[in-house]
Amino acid sequence: MKKLSYSQKKLIEELNLEEKIKIYQGFSQDIEIEEKCDILIHEIVGSIGSREGMVLAVDDAKNRFLKPNAEFIPYQCITKIAPVSPLKLSPEKQIVNFFLKLIMKKVIINLSDDWNFSQPRTYVTYNFPVRNLIAEPQEFENIVFAEDLVTREEKNLEFLIKKTSLFDGFIFFINLWVDKETVIDTLSQKTSWLVRYVKLFEKPLKLEAGDFIKVKIERDISTTQPRYDINATVSKNDGSVFANKSYQLC
Repeated sequence: MKKLSYSQKKLIEELNLEEKIKIYQGFSQDIEIEEKCDILIHEIVGSIGSREGMVLAVDDAKNRFLKPNAEFIPYQCITKIAPVSPLKLSPEKQIVNFFLKLIMKKVIINLSDDWNFSQPRTYVTYNFPVRNLIAEPQEFENIVFAEDLVTREEKNLEFLIKKTSLFDGFIFFINLWVDKETVIDTLSQKTSWLVRYVKLFEKPLKLEAGDFIKVKIERDISTTQPRYDINATVSKNDGSVFANKSYQLC
């Protein structure tokens, strides 16, 4: 646990705020506070929104720390999923990626040690190209912090392919609503959040207009180790199935 720095303590003293600002240091689930709060501010948001355990932490804070009509910042977090065509880095981006690897080391090692994303697995990327999407993104999860927080969920999605495309996996990105009007989109904007690229097939599947991809999602975020089970069924426009793949994203 990082300790409060001397400069932070000094600043509070210099501003004569010792009576107004009280620091409780520790994991939120391990501490107690004396008064109920009006606002909860947090940033425990993963590249899949719930992946860093924010739902458990926020739910605990709602039960123990907050007044009934408390405000939440952020207000909402939507994780989206979209099928994509194979991703490859241009020579220029490979060079940039090499230097990023030197600077950031293991933060993006998945991206760095497989220039052409050749093996089925999860990769982390910055600024995934929107042109690689082959269908409109849909909601993978939708968390409104002021509402009841669901920790286990099953849902089914269907993506319709509108033109000839190559399909090899999915991306996951977030729309983070700071309030009811201000949204951060980690796909279209440059942010510190990564886009997760789950490559399912070593050889991409060729899809035609009218084909579709059905996705069954089982989401369990009831523990500190969230788990997401994904089953993708790829069908021709006549309904015949020609590919099926399951993947567990942890």
